[in-house]
Amino acid sequence: MSAALVAVVGAGGWMGLGGGEAGRGGGSGKDGAAHAPQRAAALARLDLPWPQEGQASVEVEGVGSLGSRGGREPVPIASVAKVMTAYVILKAHPLKHGEDGPQIEVDQIAAQEALSLSESTAPIRQGQRLSQREHLELLLLPSGNNVARLLALRAGWSCCPSSAG
Repeated sequence: MSAALVAVVGAGGWMGLGGGEAGRGGGSGKDGAAHAPQRAAALARLDLPWPQEGQASVEVEGVGSLGSRGGREPVPIASVAKVMTAYVILKAHPLKHGEDGPQIEVDQIAAQEALSLSESTAPIRQGQRLSQREHLELLLLPSGNNVARLLALRAGWSCCPSSAG
């Protein structure tokens, strides 16, 4: 199967509606019944690690839903500030397809915050240089508060990578 896989997982907060229990992907519209055999075959080969709490859903482009887990009640979205931070960064410093953007050096505070046990953070070390794209991934995927703060402070950096650190 060469279709792209997209997974959206929320632990504790996500605005959306779950589509049933794990493995019971319904699909709708043109991806519904027409792709049921492909969906069933994909589900038979996959043993998806569904989270025990929160909501999750997996969709395959051209096939449809591979299933969802979690309640059907809307819940508050988590990390709106992080999504908005990513938006502001990309608005000010857009990345074209395949570009990684400037290198940004991890400061001491962001590195220390990575050790926090009271908030979600991304594992980074002081002095580490990561591209803008890598920082955005750490901001959005593990929901790194430390990277959000670092990027928010760097939102005004100039076009030159050397001024990012």
